[in-house]
Amino acid sequence: MKTVVLVMAGGKGERFYPASRNNYPKQFLCLLNDDESMIQKTVNRVLPIVDKEDVYILTNILYKDEVKKHLPFVKEENIVLEPSARNTAPAIELGIEKVKEKYEDALIVVLPSDQLIKDEANFLATLKLGIEYASNNDALITIGIKPTEPNTGYGYIKLSDSNKVSKVNKFVEKPNLEKAKEYLNEGDYVWNAGMFIFSLKNIDKAFKTYLPNQYDILSKDTSKFNDVEPISIDYGIMEKANNIYCIKGDFGWDDVGSWLSLERNNVQDKNGNTVLNKDVILLDSTNNIIKGKNNKLIATLGVNDLVVVEDDDVILIAKKDKVSNIKEIIKTLKEEKKDKYI
Repeated sequence: MKTVVLVMAGGKGERFYPASRNNYPKQFLCLLNDDESMIQKTVNRVLPIVDKEDVYILTNILYKDEVKKHLPFVKEENIVLEPSARNTAPAIELGIEKVKEKYEDALIVVLPSDQLIKDEANFLATLKLGIEYASNNDALITIGIKPTEPNTGYGYIKLSDSNKVSKVNKFVEKPNLEKAKEYLNEGDYVWNAGMFIFSLKNIDKAFKTYLPNQYDILSKDTSKFNDVEPISIDYGIMEKANNIYCIKGDFGWDDVGSWLSLERNNVQDKNGNTVLNKDVILLDSTNNIIKGKNNKLIATLGVNDLVVVEDDDVILIAKKDKVSNIKEIIKTLKEEKKDKYI
């Protein structure tokens, strides 16, 4: 049975403002000191197990040209365009309906386009295990990440056993710190990474069973995408179905959720500064994060713990402990009708 990869690339990534914009979101950024964008990394790391013609990109209609620019080998008919944002369940079904035009059945791997994976060999081994299990069982598989800290920014999955492919006990919402510490100590919880593996027939059956209205619309006419209700695949299917299994992944995963994540994934200079693709002079400056476009020099003098991001028409200067509030800038720009900067 053929393996098909659906890459979800429709999000905005507002936490990476101003590099990430309405017309150029996070998945198209280079967030390591190399020349590969996030979406390029996502696709390139799975090419050892999937043919190029079986890679599908699920993205907003606004990003079609950027996808073609970053992934010129992906056939245009494999760029599945969402006319509006409807969350992950409608987007995935839109991709499934496209795959059904080509295959009666296939193994489907669904991946976000904006995550970093350090141990790619281990990651591919995890995918292969999930593909093999999904091909031989009535199972919808999610990949959970072994927690390394009591993180309150992720949803969690409680596992029923310690098998390589574990039955899922339940999905839980993002916890407070006390709960997150409990989950970490108990050892049978993993982070929900939004990665899935299933056969085409099994996920098609799940859509028909648990999201019948959406299925009735999209299975007949995908042009009516705007008529379906927004809902995540977790709420719509994974939290309802009784054939959900999880593989615990431990392969250096990072969802790169904010500018601070650049420190975890890039080398710092002797003063703890993280500099991304930028000519800089940093004097008496420590623990800063600097990202620019290399068309002008950034010089700092006597500054510490700042995030400095240069884009063509916007420069962000923020204290590192305030970066989590970056969406307030976008909110203010909207209120002041300065949409050209968004």
